[in-house]
Amino acid sequence: VCLIKFMVKIVMTLIPDGKAVDMDPAKPVFLDDKIISQPAAALQLVAKEILRVSEMVKVIVADTITIVKTEDMNELEPLQEKGLQIKKLTDQITEYLASLFSAGTMTEQQAAQTASLMYILSDVERMGTLSVEVAKCVQEKIENRYKYTPEAMEELQKSLKTLEKMFTDSI
Repeated sequence: VCLIKFMVKIVMTLIPDGKAVDMDPAKPVFLDDKIISQPAAALQLVAKEILRVSEMVKVIVADTITIVKTEDMNELEPLQEKGLQIKKLTDQITEYLASLFSAGTMTEQQAAQTASLMYILSDVERMGTLSVEVAKCVQEKIENRYKYTPEAMEELQKSLKTLEKMFTDSI
């Protein structure tokens, strides 16, 4: 057990901190295929990557709130691009977790932790996708000249702000 903690510490020191300037947001920063055979360290890296995705989704939720409030459709395309980046990244994280699981070197507790991380990742991805969908609905509202009452728009903004607070608190 002591040796595993030491190995995790070494790996965490060697892996980048995710602050590279020219990185592609759709590519994992922390995942390393070389440590698939060391599940304790690999799961730590997956957790860091999921936190990174969570921060990206937090930005999407905030951008969606802005779009709903201002109805500025110039912000929709960048928002959709961020949504695609998150989808690509979560797919890669899921593949990494599947590889980790299929390597057959995990304990029962690590397998349970892997399943938990998959659930969290799924929830985070869903929040990003739903935020992009809300923004698309606003675009549809504008393009089709739908009329929503000011109260309905205010309720939508309140709901999104509540969602943003819940998401931030859960992170």
